Amino acid sequence: MLKYAAFLRDEKELEPRTCWNKFNVTLLFLKAQGVRGIVGKNDWPKFVEEEPEIYEKEDLEALFAACTPAEKLLFQFYQQTGMREQEVIYTTWPDVNLTKHTVTLRWKPEYKWTPKNSKEREMPIPKQLADDLKQRRRRTERLPAPLPHKRMSA
Repeated sequence: MLKYAAFLRDEKELEPRTCWNKFNVTLLFLKAQGVRGIVGKNDWPKFVEEEPEIYEKEDLEALFAACTPAEKLLFQFYQQTGMREQEVIYTTWPDVNLTKHTVTLRWKPEYKWTPKNSKEREMPIPKQLADDLKQRRRRTERLPAPLPHKRMSA
């Protein structure tokens, strides 16, 4: 298991939290198979639980002021749904119910994409966001595309 942890960290170059998660899942599998006691409590990969960055109202106002209308809608969608990047990327118009003011996160086998923990879920969205999406839909059948970005390291 120590070699596996080193492999995840050094060869796969995974973030510390991801190494811990994969290590944990592997140990849970082994435990379910009756294999126990193969690592000590100090053998687990280490990671630091970071506090999320909080954006103040002024920061958001400055961001939205610098955006095109499509970019502003995209950032508001992230902010008001709380969805992860991959979840937003794979959201399509059939997932958005503008009448009920909801967005449903669904499995997308055609894209080989599965939601986190393989759980589909429906979440409410504010009426104003639904209205803005409705206006966007009238102009185009596509949701605004996520902005290109570089992967940020921890």
